[in-house]
This record gives sequence, C-alpha cells and structure tokens, in this order.
Amino acid sequence: MGGDSGSEGTQVPEAAQSTVSGLGCAESSPADSAFVEPAFSEPAFAEPAVERTATAYGEWSVTVRTFKPRSGRLSLTQREALQHDSGRYLLGDRGWELIHARAAGRPIVADIGFGYGESVLGYAQADPTHFIVGFEIHLPGVGALCEALQRAQIEHVAVVQDDAQLFLTQEVPDGGLAGVRLFFPDPWPKQKHHKRRFIREHIVDLLTRKLEPGGFLHIATDIRNYADDALQVLREDGRWVIDEDLSRREHRPLTRFERRASAAGPPICDVIARTSSHGLTGTSTEGSGNDRD
Repeated sequence: MGGDSGSEGTQVPEAAQSTVSGLGCAESSPADSAFVEPAFSEPAFAEPAVERTATAYGEWSVTVRTFKPRSGRLSLTQREALQHDSGRYLLGDRGWELIHARAAGRPIVADIGFGYGESVLGYAQADPTHFIVGFEIHLPGVGALCEALQRAQIEHVAVVQDDAQLFLTQEVPDGGLAGVRLFFPDPWPKQKHHKRRFIREHIVDLLTRKLEPGGFLHIATDIRNYADDALQVLREDGRWVIDEDLSRREHRPLTRFERRASAAGPPICDVIARTSSHGLTGTSTEGSGNDRD
C-alpha cells in the first residue's frame, strides 16, 4: 500500500529478490525499548481544506485523501537509517528541482505507495539507468527503504514522505515522468469510498499530463473490481494504449503484501497502459503486449 529501455524487461536478479524478501522485515528487538529519542513521528494527514484544480473533466478536488493513515512503530534500525539519512534519500520538502538534478538525465519513474519498498529496491537493483522517486506516507516503510538503500549503496533513488497526488500536482512539470507504478493501492472497496481510489478520472488526466509521450502506468492489484474500474477509466479517457493482458508481470518484484494476497487466493492483476496523446515516442517500454514481458 508501481520500463523503459532496459528495466522493465529485465528480470530482477536473484540477489535482488533475496534482498527484497528481507527488506525491513525484522521485528522490533528488545533493544528498541532502550532507544528513547523519538526523533521522528508520523505526519498528521488530516483531511485538508479543499483545494480545486481545473482538468479536462472540470474542477476537481485534489485533496480528497486516497490513502489510509496507518500507525506503526519504527524498529531501531529504521530509526537509525532515518537519523543518518541527512537528505541522502529522503527529500523532505525540497521538491522537484533536487530530483531532476539527482536524476542527471535519467528517465524518472514514480513509485506511489511503495509500502516497505520491495518494488523500489528490486527495480533499482535490476536497472541503474532510471531514477526512481518513491512516495509513501507510512514512516516505518520509509525507514525500511532508506535502511535498505543505505545498505545496498544505491544512489539513483529518492524518497518522498508526502501525498503523491499533491506532489504531482504542485511539483512535477508536465512531461516530467517516464512512468508511474502503483502497486497494491488502497482498494477502498465500499461504493461510497470509490471517490478515494487513486485511479479516478481527474487523476488519470493528471497522469496523462505528467507523463512524457509514451510514458507508462503500471498498476498491480489483487482486487479485480479495482482493475476493471481502472481499465474503464483509462478507456474513457481515450489517450492511452492499454494492454488487455492482465496477467502478472514476471519482472515485477514480489512484495510481502503480494505473498500474503496470493496465499489468500485471488489472482493478481497487472494493468499496463501507455500515454498516446502525442504518439508513442517516450523512453519507457513497461511490459505491454509482446514487449519484454
């Protein structure tokens, strides 16, 4: 609770898979109780005052929260990783200019709601030619990814603890992203909560603008209704080339959530689409049709 000229058709190495499997999974040890300096806390993601933005679909609120704030305790190693980060990965509020500078010409891919970071770490280890910006509001997940990145000495990743919808709206220039990954987003299963799903008309409009021509959107979910709704929204938007094959992509790193979801029985759906409004000339090749998957 998400391409390109070499990454998305590249199998994640076994070493990466093993690292991904153990990413930040250690339970808190007794030593945690002796660590009494709580330097970090979960931000208060209260429902903010409504702001509105104009899109092709009219005026839309960009502050309807699409995620559920979750409490959780930092492990000692996660806390130490955040304390020692000093801006190496965690960007705070320094925004797009720093991301663009660090990318140094690499195509930039956003991974929205990365959980404990297995997908970010796996893709980063498999392909250093793309720069990944991971978005997550859950502090233990942020700490787990920063810890893993420090251990692996990976430099082509930035971490943002913020609402991705607002960051994309306020910070990212049009055409600034090569791809967007959204793996196992909050499904909001009740009909009255569907307005909180990330894949809605005005956010798809936002993604269409923020992605470069031919940029990809890759969604993974264990909720078939979510996949079907996403496909409907993308089709109705009319500016996407959609892969009708919903089978799991082998290049996608396996996360702890997916292991639990697969054990429970429902099939995993991968929805992949690319922007087509200006022709498919972008740098991304996230598995589509007979591409590299």
